[in-house]
Amino acid sequence: MLYSKDCLSNMKKYIIFGICLLLVMIALVIANTIHKNRTIEDVTYFYFSVSGGMDPDSNIDYKLSNDTIIYKKGYYANEKRVPVTKEFKEELLKIINEEKIAGWDGFNKVDKYVLDGSGFSLEIKYSDKDYIRANGYVNYPDNYRSFSNRIYKLFEQYTK
Repeated sequence: MLYSKDCLSNMKKYIIFGICLLLVMIALVIANTIHKNRTIEDVTYFYFSVSGGMDPDSNIDYKLSNDTIIYKKGYYANEKRVPVTKEFKEELLKIINEEKIAGWDGFNKVDKYVLDGSGFSLEIKYSDKDYIRANGYVNYPDNYRSFSNRIYKLFEQYTK
């Protein structure tokens, strides 16, 4: 016999421990996938800021807070404030869910070697007190351009 009974017993323990650890890791991956693919039912706070580098007119802030739409296009511009409508919130939720923005949660990529690029900051709080947060500077998540364009059009439409 090559191994003693004690050695085989210890090997079984390590194998069982390894299998348990693998199962926990698989469960965490599945839970994270479900979390990132969830559907957002309601938004209680929304903030999306786009900075365009050296051009002060390319800085745009989009905000939904306390049933008010707040939109500021340009660093020196005045804010536009209008009451939130049911249609606005429905369209905002549609964009968030169709673009799968929950999958952006935790995105934080910065190119620290670029000093005059553009970036974004996103924070969404939904009704169950959970947040989606994402930031980027010269690095963007998938479908960023589509989401950004749709948000721009939405806020432009409702703050005319």
